[in-house]
Parts: sequence; structure tokens; C-alpha cells
Amino acid sequence: MRITLRRAVAGFAATAVMAPLALLLPASEASAASCAITPGSAALYLRSSNVDFDVPSAQYWTLQISDINLSLYSVSGNHSTLAHFDPKKFVNADAGRYAVVVKRQNGSDIDTCSSAFSLKRGSSVSLSVAKVTAGRKVSGTLKRVNFGTGAHHWQLLSGQRVAIQYRNGHGVWTTAKTVKSNNKGRFSATVKMGKHRFRAVYAGTSTTGARKSAVVLR
Repeated sequence: MRITLRRAVAGFAATAVMAPLALLLPASEASAASCAITPGSAALYLRSSNVDFDVPSAQYWTLQISDINLSLYSVSGNHSTLAHFDPKKFVNADAGRYAVVVKRQNGSDIDTCSSAFSLKRGSSVSLSVAKVTAGRKVSGTLKRVNFGTGAHHWQLLSGQRVAIQYRNGHGVWTTAKTVKSNNKGRFSATVKMGKHRFRAVYAGTSTTGARKSAVVLR
């Protein structure tokens, strides 16, 4: 089953209803501090995407993110783990970290634990490399997706750190310099080296997804 999220005035709505584990198998319930879900985050780009959730530590489970009215479950004979995210149904302020309540079952034991899920705006990093007297000038542009139907699809992203990396003789990516994007989303650095494979790496933030540029050999 595919779960479709759609933004409402007071939050979000999903098309699924949680199937309580306690109704499936009588058991004593205990509380656990925290647990992991996969994925722990998802970055949305211009097109809608499906996110397949799982709770690795559970045989059966239900998962609820109340802030976006999302309920998913994987129980004996029944599975509803796929959520459909449409960036046009969100606004930029919706990007962030959400609390998740998980009820999991292993054998006859049921417990409730907490987790988190981060919804992020996708990013894009371009890269070009030019020969200069001092070595190579590496430059590019950093952008971020805007959510919503009325917003521009992409915006230039300023004041963000971007790592300029090259692949060394052992095949390991190594950071040559770290620079910040300017108010037009541009970044550049001159590195004193000859022909190499280069890339730019943006680590992302709590609301913006990480991204690597294409590899340029020059």
C-alpha cells in the first residue's frame, strides 16, 4: 500500500490507519527509551518520491509521526510501509526533525520506543575545474529545492561550507580546501596541484540534504 501525504491547514494527513499490535497478539507491553527506524531522513527534490520505512529491531511494528499524521505498519500478513511524499504539498518551514512513536513486537513481547525522522529539502552542487598558473581553480554553485507550488523550484544557497576534494593516489577522497558559498550560491578555491579527479561535497544541515557534485577529471 502507498501512503500519500498531503498538507492540511492544521498539519498533514495520510491515507492509512495504524493497526495496533496489541489487537494482533495478546502480550505484556513495556517501554523502551529509543529505537532506530530506516530511513532516518529523506530529502525531497522536484518530483514526488516514495519512502519505504522499516524498524530493523522488530519482527512486527507500527510507526506513527503525529505531526504529519503519518501511520505505517508491518504486521503478520499485513504491510503498509511505503509513504509517498510530494514536495508541492509542503512549505519550506515543514523541513525539519519529527518525533516518531514506534510500537514493536518480537515473539510475545511488545514495547513502545521513540525515534525521529528528518524531512529535508534536496540540494544540488555543480562543479567546474580550470587550469591556472598556480594549479587548478575549482568552482561551482550550491542550490536548494523550494517546497510548495508557488515558490521557485530552486534557490541559491549562501553561507554554506563546501568541501573541495580530490582523489589521491590510493583512491581515497581527500579534502583539499573547505570554502563557503557567497550570496549568489557560488564557491571557488585554487588548489596547488596538477591533474586529478575533483568533486565538491556539501554535508547538508538539519533541514537540507547532503549532496556531492559530479566528478571532474582535469
